[in-house]
Amino acid sequence: MQIHSYNRKDKSLSVLCEHFLRLFHIPGQEICLHRATKSLSQSVGAAVERRRIYDIVNVLESVSVVERRGKNKYEWLGVSNISAGLENINLIPTDGRRENSLGNMSRGFIRLMFKVPDNTITLEDAATQLNEFDENQDKIKKSSTPKVRRLYDIANVLTSISLIKKVKIPTSRKPAFRWCGPSPSASSSSS
Repeated sequence: MQIHSYNRKDKSLSVLCEHFLRLFHIPGQEICLHRATKSLSQSVGAAVERRRIYDIVNVLESVSVVERRGKNKYEWLGVSNISAGLENINLIPTDGRRENSLGNMSRGFIRLMFKVPDNTITLEDAATQLNEFDENQDKIKKSSTPKVRRLYDIANVLTSISLIKKVKIPTSRKPAFRWCGPSPSASSSSS
């Protein structure tokens, strides 16, 4: 039995997403989240929490790389489906799932990237702007720290599929992210 020394980076969302993309890449391939969790745990040599797989899948679903087929079941549509997914980036899913999901935050983050100069924004600025747009927010200003953490998760997944890249901007010491994927059509971005 091989002893694998645990390294926190082995279970980072970007590393897990890269492993996930190696396991699932065939159009029409069924993704069972229970099996995906086991496979990724074996792949990285450490236990992987199912919620991390949900994080990956929710972000991939927001750009139409995967599609939900049932409880814990998804279908791989492929990275080539991203352009079609961006056409619907302004639509809010009507499948009855939680409105404030990671997928919805991911769509909001992507929409925001198309509205800022050079399609580049820091996660802190994105969190602040997304908080301003949050209709369900209490009158007391919520802290943007939890939203920044979730945006880092979203950014790690979007970076893994080459839709955004980390960049430095002269006006901030914080890292920023620039959209480098396809653009949605003019009709969907004007909404």
